[in-house]
Amino acid sequence: MGSNLYTIPSDFDFLDVLAKRLLAETENNPLSIKDYGILLPDKLACEAFKDKLMTLNGDRPMIMPQVTTLDDIDDDVLALRMAAGEGFVEKILEIPNAVSGLDRELYLTREILKHSETANSMAAAVSLARELASFIDELHQSGVPLEAMADISPEDFPGDIKKTKEILKIVTETWPQIKSDLGMIDREERKQKILETFAEYVEKHDIKRPLIFAGFQKFSKGMTKVIGSVVEADNSNTALRVILPGVELEMGRESWGATGPSHPQYAYKKLLNDI
Repeated sequence: MGSNLYTIPSDFDFLDVLAKRLLAETENNPLSIKDYGILLPDKLACEAFKDKLMTLNGDRPMIMPQVTTLDDIDDDVLALRMAAGEGFVEKILEIPNAVSGLDRELYLTREILKHSETANSMAAAVSLARELASFIDELHQSGVPLEAMADISPEDFPGDIKKTKEILKIVTETWPQIKSDLGMIDREERKQKILETFAEYVEKHDIKRPLIFAGFQKFSKGMTKVIGSVVEADNSNTALRVILPGVELEMGRESWGATGPSHPQYAYKKLLNDI
């Protein structure tokens, strides 16, 4: 794989290997571990990774690296730590703040209740609002503007056409206008903007502190741009690495080419094609 792109075979304990590598790199200067940033898929993985470090260190007190998830990457403090360049920091601070998940759910529920044909009870409206919120996040992850959904014909969806039109209008018109009035954006939208800004920064600058993206199996548009930037970065920029779990490097060209959406390796295939 690329000079800054690695994989750990699926028959190894991913977090255990990662923890051993990190301790080996900082063996001569244990205090340097505090300079490492480790981005993992979820909070459970973060806690498990820190437990691995403690176990490998004989359960003795130790300084920990900064271990976090992509869901927390939109914290300005993390953004400031990820890169020392003032240009990067300024761009991050220019990105609007995110609407909280609860506030978005309440706004969407209110809009749904304005149309009796979309939900016949408060419970149904709340449930639909949560589904819409998840759908909106998927659009952001894929890099699809909410307004682009206006070009989709309601007839392409099963069910009541009038209801579908009202729901699409909430996604394409009402919610974007609410965000504009608030001066805020979706949390997932903000995360993708930060990843894209970081990818642009990586293309032009070295990262001063070790930063490792590890264990990811799903790749949003922003994450794909970051990994593409890592692969194309100068070989000397070893402070920035991506470590993927279980990429099958021994698959033949024919088998790899035939890998479809239902195959466990498909996400990696699509990632490698996209970068």
